[in-house]
Amino acid sequence: MQVRGLRITKKFKGEFIMNKKIIIAIAVVLVLAISVGLAYPSIRSFVIRRDPVNHLMYSFDKISQETSVQTSSVMGVRLNKEESLEMGIFEFSSDEEAMFNFVNSLLENLTFVTNEAFELDTADGKLNFRGSANLDMKYAGSSMLDFEFVFEQWEWLMKSEILHSQPFLMDINEILNEAIDFSVDGVTNINIDEYIGIVTDTNTQEWKNFEKNLPIYEAYLREFIEPRLVEKGKNVIMINSDTGEEIDVVQYEIAFNMTEYYDFIAVLLREAETDVELKALAKNTAVRLLEHALETKDYEVFGITTEEVQTALDDINNEWGTKWDEGLALMIESMDDAQEMFEMPGMQVSDYAYLVSIDRKDRVRQIAIDMNLGFMSINAVATYEAFGKDVVIKSVDQFENPVDVQQFIDDPVIGTEVGAEVATNFVSNFFSSEAFTTLIADVKEKSHMLPAEEREAMVQGIDMGLMQVNMMLPMLLQQMGM
Repeated sequence: MQVRGLRITKKFKGEFIMNKKIIIAIAVVLVLAISVGLAYPSIRSFVIRRDPVNHLMYSFDKISQETSVQTSSVMGVRLNKEESLEMGIFEFSSDEEAMFNFVNSLLENLTFVTNEAFELDTADGKLNFRGSANLDMKYAGSSMLDFEFVFEQWEWLMKSEILHSQPFLMDINEILNEAIDFSVDGVTNINIDEYIGIVTDTNTQEWKNFEKNLPIYEAYLREFIEPRLVEKGKNVIMINSDTGEEIDVVQYEIAFNMTEYYDFIAVLLREAETDVELKALAKNTAVRLLEHALETKDYEVFGITTEEVQTALDDINNEWGTKWDEGLALMIESMDDAQEMFEMPGMQVSDYAYLVSIDRKDRVRQIAIDMNLGFMSINAVATYEAFGKDVVIKSVDQFENPVDVQQFIDDPVIGTEVGAEVATNFVSNFFSSEAFTTLIADVKEKSHMLPAEEREAMVQGIDMGLMQVNMMLPMLLQQMGM
């Protein structure tokens, strides 16, 4: 039977086979994560709260089980003086420290704001998802680049006032069908619950054998977290800046660097390397997944043949032990290489600090992150605003007069015309926006901290560049065939 779907090329198949070690290595991490995760829900809240490590892990497990989540986040970036100057980032300036201060003074006003709401479930056995997201780059509180996205299964919408007055609507199924002869309808019709049930099945003998080893991995996890975890006590946080809603939370802080993290992962991998029960569990799970696929023929959606699936199944049955060992050895080798890299002279090790806020229902509600990446630091605050029925997700129907992207594919002339319109709108709207105007004003004002020659060259360059933008756009569009 000829199946309409995505054909996997011989080259891709060859690369897939060559990378079996990597695939098995990834399987190790997945099995460990799922196995430890399955153990936590059985512990009750009142017991969990007595132990900070358990409370932290349990709270993350609770939100991982939510099928509808609404979040928001704010992120900022700054440069670290000592590391930046040591790296010579500003060596082009005659006063590197002044240039550092100038750049950082602008970065202080730059923020990235996201608002997301998603619903993902397999209530009827099939994958159902919808969501909406807003991504906004702001300067001094004003929007510089703003994009809005809505997803309803395979119907996706994108809107940005800076690009076009109308939103753009895409039927992903239709586009993929025409582009690569692939239909996502087949993917949607796969019963995901059946595969999830196999992966999370705790009734097999293999699971029961491995379950006895879980305390070993939990001990390693506790050994990593406990000395780095600090109870910060009770606090009040705002979970919705629009309404001002606040909630009571308990906060924990955990900090570590990348070397410590890699050490921890290496310890887990070395334990897994000799864990015959884990190896047997992973093999049994992989065999059951492929056997189920053979029964349902779900693989035909991706243009994979029965022979190819059967070959993969035979390989697992005959070579799993060897491939598993090779996969783990590869991952351990990668961890060792990373550690050697961090030990090199002058190599900067990244530091991470997380402040986790947990509500009265033992759910994570906010994570404040401080990442020191050497010459640069990133600060972010991610907030879980709502769960379940309280989540508000926008729909495609809320947007008027969407432009169907399919018409650009059917008629390239229309695509060219709209492309030119989008480019023109972007230049016009971006350079006339309040955020950009404020940025230019700040650049000119703050440039006084720079050496005189550099300040004058910068201001003149900006003025000249802005004058040329509108002149250069028509020429650029013509070169692009628009």
